[in-house]
Parts: sequence; structure tokens; C-alpha cells
Amino acid sequence: MNVLRATAIAVVLTLSAAAHAAAETSADVVSPLDKLALDVAAWSTQTRALTPLPFMTGEFSVEANGSVSFPVIGRLQVEGQSLSDLSAEMTAALQDRLGIVDEIFVSLKIAEHAPFFVVGAVEAPGAFEYRPGMTAIQAVAVAGGVRRSQSIFSRADRDAARALGDHRLLELERMKTIAAIARLEAERAGKSEIDVPGELAGDPMAAAYLDVEREVMRARQDEHAAALKSIEELKSLVSARIETMGKESEMRQKVVEATREELETMRGLVDRGLAQTSRANSTERQLADSEARLLELETAVLTAQQQLNEAERDEVELKGDRRVTIVSELQDERTELGRIEVKLRTAESLFSEAARFGSTVAELSSEEKDRSVSLVVSRKGRDGDAERTFVASSATVLRPGDVLEVRAPDVDGAGAGFDTSPSLPRAEADTTALN
Repeated sequence: MNVLRATAIAVVLTLSAAAHAAAETSADVVSPLDKLALDVAAWSTQTRALTPLPFMTGEFSVEANGSVSFPVIGRLQVEGQSLSDLSAEMTAALQDRLGIVDEIFVSLKIAEHAPFFVVGAVEAPGAFEYRPGMTAIQAVAVAGGVRRSQSIFSRADRDAARALGDHRLLELERMKTIAAIARLEAERAGKSEIDVPGELAGDPMAAAYLDVEREVMRARQDEHAAALKSIEELKSLVSARIETMGKESEMRQKVVEATREELETMRGLVDRGLAQTSRANSTERQLADSEARLLELETAVLTAQQQLNEAERDEVELKGDRRVTIVSELQDERTELGRIEVKLRTAESLFSEAARFGSTVAELSSEEKDRSVSLVVSRKGRDGDAERTFVASSATVLRPGDVLEVRAPDVDGAGAGFDTSPSLPRAEADTTALN
């Protein structure tokens, strides 16, 4: 029994050692049963502001067939599409359906991933919330670890396994937060590219998080640039109007002066009896009309100048608001990083304490029988491909909807009915296709 207990401990430790292996992330690829959060706004050139479209805002669940029905757009087949491609498709569809000539901004994210499932020789089989980048060994830890007999696996061993799983998840959160901080620092410095932090250099999972942050930065920069461009176009238009009205004002001023001289001449002729009073009155009415038109034009020039000043003020406020937002988000992310690092240290202490009081792996040297655990993943194919089943490694990255089967021999009968060494493809043989 002691040998079997030591074997189970060795299984957990062996599987967890490869938790940082390279794998492809599926964080921005839509899967059936995902819940999508949609926000849509249109830029108004009249109000110089983003106008939300509330009828397009909300959360939408992807059906089992990989499609989802959106307002106005209708039903779309979204399974296997990236969020960026789907956002571009929806933007084009909205502009076509609504006939909006102004620029439309579509914000689409996965609010809730489809669950993954863990079955077989685990403590708590069932459906679990998916987190991007989750590996097979982490999924086993989330499901309570490999199931073992109460007589061969102590509570301290289970606590160690759970602490190890928490530690792995916290490491992923830490990578994600560091990537977000790098993106915000690049935005604050006005850079076009993100400087890779030393902590993330060379880590494939960290590279995936950085790719997501690059997409976020490009989207935010494009949105800011579009708003600034709209304000600049308005300023150019108003400046051109002011210049045109200035020239017209000069011409009307000349007309007023000429009419005034004509009136003076006409009054002199009337005084000498050489002209009729009616002609002088007519010239006086023309002068009053010309002066009124000149006053209207000068008022219009002042109004246009006010519009130009408002546009310049909006430009300054837009740039200032962006800086404040970036600094505030940067402060929040740094606070979150500190919180994660405290949790990491706590998880490390819990694992060390639990492992110290748990079973030892020294007894493995007296055991000759292979009692290794097999991890088998059943994955639904994309784009009409058939479902595939393959043997996973501990570092295989799961996808939403995956079913992970843990096959362990001679552990509370967990191996009954299972071939613990199935003749299936292995994740190591084709990481591109299987991950």
C-alpha cells in the first residue's frame, strides 16, 4: 500500500513538472457554447463623439452548431473564427445593413468560455470553467487531482496537489498582468510596439498573451487616431469657412462704403434741387441693407471662430482623457500584479508545508509495475472535421469544450474498463494539429 501511495504522489509531481511547455492558445477563437459580449458604437461627425448603439449591446451565447444570432446582422457561423476577424465581418455587415457612412466600432470579447470536462480517475469529475492557456495537468488539479484510495493518499497529499494547481493558474495570471502592464507602458510612451519584459522573454505562453495585448493596443490606437482625425477635419472645414467669410466681409465693406458715398452725393443734389428726395431715400435703404448683411456676416465669422475654439478644446481633452485612462489602468494592473505575487508566495508556502507532511516518493524504487497515468483528450473538430481523440501530455493546452479523461490503473478501480495505454495519436507527435 505504501508503494502504491508513493506511486500516486510521483504521478502528480511528474505531470506538474512540464506545466510550462509550449502550446498554442485558443483565448481569442470562438467555440460552441461560448458567451460573447458585444458593444457597438458609431462615430458621429456632427457631435464629434462616439454614439453607443444600445440595440446591439449585450451577451450572446454561441449555439452547439457554432452559430449565433445577432440583432440587425442575423445569424452568423462563428465557430473557429478569431475575435478580430469576426469583429471586422460584423462591422462591414452593420455598415451595409444600417447604411451608416460614419465609422463603426465593434468591441467583441468572450465573456465566458465554454466549459471543459474532466472524467475518469479524478477526485471531482465534472464540468469546469475554462481559462485560456489551461493545460491538462492544471485541469487535473482543478478537478481535485488523480483519484486515489483513502488508504494510500493522505489529505496532505491532496492539499499539495491543489496548492500546485493554484500556483500554476496564478503564474498564468501573472504573465497576463505583466503583458498588460507592458502594453500600457508602451501606450503611455507613445510607442507603436510593446517592449517584451524580461520575465516573459522566451516563454511561448507569454508570447500568446503579448500577441493579445498587441491587438488591444492597435485597436485603441486606431480608435484614438480616428477621433483625432475627425476633429482635425472639422477644424480644417471651419477654418476654410472663416477664410471665405473674411473675403466676403471685405467685399461687403467696400459695398457699404460705396453706397455711403453715393448717399452723401445724392443728399447734396437734393439740397441743390438737382435730384428728387425719393432717390436719396432709396439709396439710404440700400445702405441700411448692406450694413445689415455685413453685420450678419461678421456674426457668422464669430460663430465659426467659436466652433474652431471648441474643436481645439475637444482635441486637447481627448488627448488628456487618454493619458488619464492609461495611467489609471496602469496603476490598477500594477496593484493586481502585487496581489497575484502575494498569492503566489502563499501557494508556494502551502505546497511546501503540505508536501512536507505528505507521503514520500522514495518507495518508488521498490515498485516495478508501470502505474503511470494516461491523459486522453476528446476534441470536437473545427470546420466540419470529425471529433478527434488523442493521448495528451501534461503540457497539452486544452480548448473550450474538450473532454479530458484521466486513466489511472489500480486506483479505486479507476482502471476498470479502460485501456490505460490506448493506441491513439499522441499530442507530442503533432502539437500544431492537436493543440
